[in-house]
Amino acid sequence: MDTRTLASWINVAQKAFNYPWETSPIHALARESVPQHAHGPLGWLLKSDINSTWALWYINGIVDTAAYEIDTRLSYAHFYREVRDALQEDHRGTPWDEISHLAKVVAQTAWPEIEFRRSIHRRKLTKKERSEIWSSQPNPRCYLCGYLFTAAARDRFLWVPDAPQVTPPIAVDFVRPRGLRSGDLLPQVDHIRPVAIGGETSMDNLRLACGWCNRKKSSHIDLYGTPSAYAGTFDHPNMGRISVPRPLWVVRLVKMRGRCEDYSGCKANIDNAELFVAPRRLSGAINPTNCAVYCDSHDPWRNQRFVGAKTYAQNFQKSRF
Repeated sequence: MDTRTLASWINVAQKAFNYPWETSPIHALARESVPQHAHGPLGWLLKSDINSTWALWYINGIVDTAAYEIDTRLSYAHFYREVRDALQEDHRGTPWDEISHLAKVVAQTAWPEIEFRRSIHRRKLTKKERSEIWSSQPNPRCYLCGYLFTAAARDRFLWVPDAPQVTPPIAVDFVRPRGLRSGDLLPQVDHIRPVAIGGETSMDNLRLACGWCNRKKSSHIDLYGTPSAYAGTFDHPNMGRISVPRPLWVVRLVKMRGRCEDYSGCKANIDNAELFVAPRRLSGAINPTNCAVYCDSHDPWRNQRFVGAKTYAQNFQKSRF
């Protein structure tokens, strides 16, 4: 690790932080390459999410798809020609066959999204379909965090007559405070590909998620769907003031890692255990570059993670950003 490179990069970034509306420091930071060490072990996820965001921006920046989503008279041929003409304007002097190839790649990538949005709808699942989703797992868990649903939660999901209410927890995870709302502990049907971006209500696109994860995931598909600032701070009774990560970070990082990262080679994974996040470097805060995933047995915060629901409500200070 080249510490001088890290120090230089941070100095340039600091100037951009201090002067976010000045062109010179922003240009200087744009010329920098992020040092490999700064990515952390989950750098592959950070890179993938930002690259997918750029790809979507690039494609929609060539031709706005909104008109095609509304006007069904417009065909793929119309779309392809408009994409090709726009690319030809952008890349004057480029051979025609290369322009045509790029236009075909862009059009074939974007067109299924347009068709999805044309037919988009969220229908209510039948009792039979809910039963099929439930029985698709031997021990139904939240597919995003591994939380094991209770028998009462099952009965309410399956619309069993006179099903009891799910008892709210006395204590909650201060990083993932599931249980502050009544629906947090109930299984909900989540669209893996969100309806908002064309996901269908079909069995291969549906999974069981706890109410908390489902609500925080919403229609997001990458880490950059929320502000980069923390969700707030929590005054922990024993550990002092701690930065609380954005809920979306927690949901995505747990799901994408999907297993306990303890050095022992623990076999706990999202299919057989509930997983938690803690800072990889315990002196630092939990963020996408300093996040580790653990099962309950190997969680370094095991004895500190759960606090009284009232304590959490009183000690959590929501971020203004």
